[in-house]
Amino acid sequence: MKLFIVIILTSACLLSCKAQSSVVQNISDELTLNYVLSNIDKVDYSFYGLYERSFFVSVYTIFDTKATPEGSFEGHDNVLSSILVSVKPDGDYYTESDLYKIEGLLDPKVLGIAETAFPEFELSVEHGGADERKVVKYKLQFKEN
Repeated sequence: MKLFIVIILTSACLLSCKAQSSVVQNISDELTLNYVLSNIDKVDYSFYGLYERSFFVSVYTIFDTKATPEGSFEGHDNVLSSILVSVKPDGDYYTESDLYKIEGLLDPKVLGIAETAFPEFELSVEHGGADERKVVKYKLQFKEN
């Protein structure tokens, strides 16, 4: 009888573990996603809550050779960067999100995110060469549906 109970418990454990196993998928053919992920320089914000967590903002700086005009940096291997901003609604369900791209930035540094008037917010970014840096505030918003 004990052997029977041990076999049942072992089988149940194996079946439940099998159901939770993960699968590795090769998604290399998704070129845009592959390009973005392979060029991430830094994660500036990850799920930053705004307006009492009504929506969440994630900000990524990427090296963006596609946004760098050919011959921009003669004799240098520099490329311009882009900033990707994802705005996602609150909740456990996925409805949709907004995705913004700010491109053509030289050595950008994200300074901060500030609430303005719901559902808008500002993203402050410093960029430019060493002796000509400037701060720009980009107005973005979460589009309610």
